[in-house]
Amino acid sequence: MLLTVAHLGGASVVIEADQVTTPLEFRSPLSSADLDAIRWLLEDCPDAPVGPQRRLYHDMRAATGRIGEALWRALTPTDSAKEALEALTSAGGIDEVRFVSDDPEFLALPWELLSPPDTDTVPLLQTRPLTRTLSTRNPVEASRATRTDGPLRILLVSPRPYGDRDVRARTVRGPVLKAVAQSGGAVRVDFLRPATATRLAEVLASHEAYDIVHFDGHGFSDATAAGPSSGVLFEREDGGPDPVSGAEFAKIFSASRPTLVVLNACRSARLPGSDDGVGSVATALLRHGLPAVLAMTHNVSAAVVTRFTTDFYAALSAGESLAAATALARQGLVAPADATFSRPFQVLPVLYTATDLERSPMRSHPQPTDLPANGQPDDLDLLMYRDDELNRLERLLGAPDHLPVVVSGVIGSGKSRFLRTFARYATLTGAFDHVVFHPTGDGEKDPTGRVLHVWDEIEDRRRYAPVESAAARLPSHHRMIIATRYDQFEGPHHHHALGDIGTETTGLLLADHVMRHETPVSSPTILWLPRASGWHAASLRAILRALEGAPALDVCWQMEVGFSDGGDDDALVLPEVRRCLARLAEPAFALVGLFGHMVVPLLPALVTDRGVPLTDDCRRALDRTIPEEEWLRMFVSAERLGLVEPVLPGHPRLGYTVPPGVSYALRAELRG
Repeated sequence: MLLTVAHLGGASVVIEADQVTTPLEFRSPLSSADLDAIRWLLEDCPDAPVGPQRRLYHDMRAATGRIGEALWRALTPTDSAKEALEALTSAGGIDEVRFVSDDPEFLALPWELLSPPDTDTVPLLQTRPLTRTLSTRNPVEASRATRTDGPLRILLVSPRPYGDRDVRARTVRGPVLKAVAQSGGAVRVDFLRPATATRLAEVLASHEAYDIVHFDGHGFSDATAAGPSSGVLFEREDGGPDPVSGAEFAKIFSASRPTLVVLNACRSARLPGSDDGVGSVATALLRHGLPAVLAMTHNVSAAVVTRFTTDFYAALSAGESLAAATALARQGLVAPADATFSRPFQVLPVLYTATDLERSPMRSHPQPTDLPANGQPDDLDLLMYRDDELNRLERLLGAPDHLPVVVSGVIGSGKSRFLRTFARYATLTGAFDHVVFHPTGDGEKDPTGRVLHVWDEIEDRRRYAPVESAAARLPSHHRMIIATRYDQFEGPHHHHALGDIGTETTGLLLADHVMRHETPVSSPTILWLPRASGWHAASLRAILRALEGAPALDVCWQMEVGFSDGGDDDALVLPEVRRCLARLAEPAFALVGLFGHMVVPLLPALVTDRGVPLTDDCRRALDRTIPEEEWLRMFVSAERLGLVEPVLPGHPRLGYTVPPGVSYALRAELRG
């Protein structure tokens, strides 16, 4: 049953449910201090407030409870109004709530907090759909009819006008790509490149209709600004910020009107109490006749955006309506009842819809595919954490010279995983029609269209002949990526050195795993997470595998000491590292594991040639005197195998970096 709260103008409000209409007088009970309490909790409150901020947190949190009760009292000034609204608290009663008004101020009130006095009930925080409808809309006929068949089509617009200082595109790109990957062809996504307002207008005017246009960028709202006081930031042609007002943004959709515009931009939904005379971006889109807009009321963190977007697109892919998908995703923002600190993130997403958008936008039933197994992180998650490398690889492959791209990295850096996942990403986004893996030949035979060739496991110079021959015969619409431990490709090419996953990312992934498996997080574990962050991508997966079979503290200790009682079954020793050490055939090289992650060849020579006292483990690995020159030769051999990387190529005496996964395996060799 639908419950409608319609604001008719002035103080006149009508509540309608089950064909019963209840009129009442309503005046907003919220003060500027109330609205500021919500703003502080959402935008300024730290994740774990201490000292004076903790006291302020408790005061502001209590204020949000009073806000919900005040809104309830304002909607129930009479007994008949109380009876109408109490249907929200009864089981099996109201299954959808809609607020209707031509006043954005009324619609933007934090109705999600609505709560009967003297209870702990917040009925609109259940998975009950909650929508807002702007009654004075001016529908604008688009030049192209809405599509009735084919996959759900999403256009993702991700301007990043502040370059390296900007929020990574993965916050939305990752969840959208996962929805595409798991839909079995029922969802398709295109990326707007470049992310300029001009390009968006061109795409909407010249391509078939999109169902969803998702703007993942910055918004602004400033009544004192000399230019537009409310809008979104696109990129200029030179990459800098291009402020576009809400009205200008709305006009872009005159040529082709999607079913939904999603705005991850901060403050893109109108804030109660703002008096800039322009309104929010969402208001401008609605007045221009867009059927539905999902926007954010306040500044929003990347973590909240990722959580909400993941749940929203998962619900859409499962066949839920826009309102139901929003409700389910909003539920994911509600903190557990026993949380030490909770913030009202559920008021951030605001869905405005036309009254006739009750069905799912999906046109075909998804056939879930390509799901990660055994609770392991999806490869797309790992790829999204390599955001900068993803963008660079796309630029290199799109260069007008069509040269092959060599991706190099030491053993354990995750080259094979990165390229296979990039290939998956490239096909999901439509950048390539087919991918062929060499030398295995995996992929479609005799593919047509845009083809990406991936050459993997090119470990030494002898394997380059067929690669160079294939590169010379590459058709103009084909592209090539070559994975190798160090770049020794002689023909013209582009080069990308694969880097490590950052400290913050690795810590987040490991902490998420610990939390998901309900492992107690103690101080030693928290101290260990940053130390583990130097591990490469492939080694990170080894750590996650080890955590499947042992408590986190045991794995911490194991990584510090460098061995386990599992022998050859040690989950932290990468099989490819073990194979390379066997090919190196130098037992004494295991001593390198004792010197950290940056080693000068002179240091192990001090042990093996200068009379430094040896431990029992070192004596087992050493059966002869080894001078510095021989250590130099061993390091060069290890470099060719991809086990180590020179600090400065061509100058081995300056030292080598040793990947953490390799260092661990070397220490395990000593103990073995």
